[in-house]
Amino acid sequence: MPAVAMNERDRQREAARRKAARSRLASAARAAFAKLGRHVSEAPAGSLAAATAALWLALPPARRAAAEVIAHTAALRREIGAAIRDGLVREGVVRGPAWQGERLAPLALGSALLADPASYRPGDTVVFRRAYKRLGVRQGGERTVTAVDPDSRIVRLADARGRIADWRPGALAALSGGVELFRNEPLELRAGDRVRWTRDEPAMGLRAGRLARVGAVRGNRVRLRLEGGAVLALAGSDPCLRHLERAWACAPASPQAVAARHVIAAVETGDPLLATEESLYAALGRVRRTARLVTDDATRLADLLEAATGERFARLPRGGGEPGGRSPINRPWVPG
Repeated sequence: MPAVAMNERDRQREAARRKAARSRLASAARAAFAKLGRHVSEAPAGSLAAATAALWLALPPARRAAAEVIAHTAALRREIGAAIRDGLVREGVVRGPAWQGERLAPLALGSALLADPASYRPGDTVVFRRAYKRLGVRQGGERTVTAVDPDSRIVRLADARGRIADWRPGALAALSGGVELFRNEPLELRAGDRVRWTRDEPAMGLRAGRLARVGAVRGNRVRLRLEGGAVLALAGSDPCLRHLERAWACAPASPQAVAARHVIAAVETGDPLLATEESLYAALGRVRRTARLVTDDATRLADLLEAATGERFARLPRGGGEPGGRSPINRPWVPG
């Protein structure tokens, strides 16, 4: 299908207002990097996640709670989170018997993609936000994708009893935001794991993004300690557990990042979102005290920032990695 690249924002149509907006953007960039000081590290693109995790793991245990790791893409967050958890397992912070289950990973697709059968694959879970009488689905009901027929644009859904029904996602339900699509992923929880909810659970007073710690796994029960100290014990079959994810890394706009005192930000220069001020400046601008930036190419990052802001940045100050210098990944970094 035809496509175009949008390379100019037309939010401010008057030249004076556009110039003022760009001036504010350049100032935001300077303010963001003023917070970094010499805390910029480089790591090869293939080891960016491991390098970022190593910086967090190198912090004293008492400092880790105040430092959040942020990354823009879900894939990079998963890699960083897995590397951090592996380190915590080796330390014995994450320990004990494991609960093995599945989580529903929200795909967060727009209405156009939800209406496209190509977005669905066998094993996915479709949750209906409203009743759908033809399928016999109540509000909040779930169906499992068993097959996809792209030629007829039909998705076959199975209910809990295994009964199959044909569904056209291009109908009103998907186009009007009446469904959510989830991918099933394995989830292991052990004592010490940090988790967050991915959707609201009104019956329990839980909101999406709320954090918790796994206190213990006993048999088929998971004991969680919520922020504020409340304790929640759930059976392994409780559907709430399907809406948990590990929380060792977060998105820049998440409540975790907003509340952080210190931030370690992983930035891939190949990330297309990097060209907007929201992607980096807003995240670093929220940091109350210190920040550490890990990127795969500091020079290219400076060039991208210039393209986005019109402001020329000198070579970004790096905290190491120069010829003959100490590796930035092994350099101790203790937030003030």
